[in-house]
Amino acid sequence: RTTREVELTDAGRSLATRLPRVLDDLDATLQDVAGMATGLRGRVRVASIPTLAANLMPECIALCHELHPGMELMLLDRVQNATLASVLSGEVDFGVVIDPEDREALTCETILTEPFYLACPLSHRLARKRTVNWTDLKGESLVLLDHASGSRRLIDEALSAQQVQYTVAQEVGHSTTIFRMLEAGLGVSVIPKLALPPQGLAGLAVRPLTPQIGRHVMLVHRRNRALSPLAQTAWQLVEQLGREQFYARDWTRSHGNLYQAIRMEKTMIGLLLLLIVAVAAFNIVSTLVMVVTDKKADIAILRTLGATPRQILATFMVQG
Repeated sequence: RTTREVELTDAGRSLATRLPRVLDDLDATLQDVAGMATGLRGRVRVASIPTLAANLMPECIALCHELHPGMELMLLDRVQNATLASVLSGEVDFGVVIDPEDREALTCETILTEPFYLACPLSHRLARKRTVNWTDLKGESLVLLDHASGSRRLIDEALSAQQVQYTVAQEVGHSTTIFRMLEAGLGVSVIPKLALPPQGLAGLAVRPLTPQIGRHVMLVHRRNRALSPLAQTAWQLVEQLGREQFYARDWTRSHGNLYQAIRMEKTMIGLLLLLIVAVAAFNIVSTLVMVVTDKKADIAILRTLGATPRQILATFMVQG
C-alpha cells in the first residue's frame, strides 16, 4: 500500500480467486438450511477448452435450462492449461478437457473419443483422395494449434509414431484462424472432428486420416474433493451428451422460433375454422327456424287436410 494506490498481495490475489466460490458455497448452504433450495437449485461452474465450449457445451447448457430450470450452468472458456488450473484451484466444479498428461491430482472420466481429420485447400493434391494416410503428410507445411491446446501434444505424438517429417508453417490458438490460413494457401492442418463447423468449410476439403487416431475428451475434477449433488447432476448431463456424441436434436429445439411461429399459426387457423363452422351452423339453424315460423299457416292447412308430419316433412324437403 502506498499513499496513492492499494495493491493485493500474493496471498490476497489467491484469496480473491477463491472467494467467489466460497461465497457461492455459503449461499447454497444457507438456502439448504432455510429449506429454500433443493438438490437441483443453484450454480455450477464448468471450465472447458474452446473447441468443446463451442461445439458441446452450448447444447449441455440449453438442455440444463430445459431439464433443470433452477440450475445455472456457468461456462468458463479457457485453454487446456488454464482449464486444468481452474479445476485444481477449486475455481470451478469440474472441467471438460482433452486427455491430461498429469492425472495424479484429478479424477477423470472419458465421455467420448473423436478422430483427427486433415483439412486442406480444395486445390491441394491430398484433396483428391477420399481418405488420407498419416504418411501422406511427409514434407507438408502444417498449420497447427499451439501447445496451449490439449490436442497439440496428441497430434505431435501421432505424427512421430507414423514417422512423418514435416514443417510447422504457423502455430495458432484457434481453429478458426487455421481455416483462414488454409484458405490463404499457407499449408494443411490436422484438426479434431469437433473443431469442424456444423455447416462445413467452404473452400476447404476435409478428409479422414488413417489409421484412425483420436483424442479422448474427459470430465475432470479434483481427486480430493467430492462433487456436490448439483455439480454431480451437471456432470452426468455433460457425460450423457458427450457419450452420445452425435446426439439427436429435433428441429423444435434447433429452430425454436420457427416452431413457435408455426404452432401459433396452427392454433390461429384452428380458431378461425372453428369460428367459420360455428357461424355456418348458426346460419343454418336460424334459417330453418325462420322457415318453420314463416310456414306455420301452411303447415296448419296441410294438417287440416289430413297430411301426416312425415308427409309435411317430405314436402318441405322436396319443395323447400
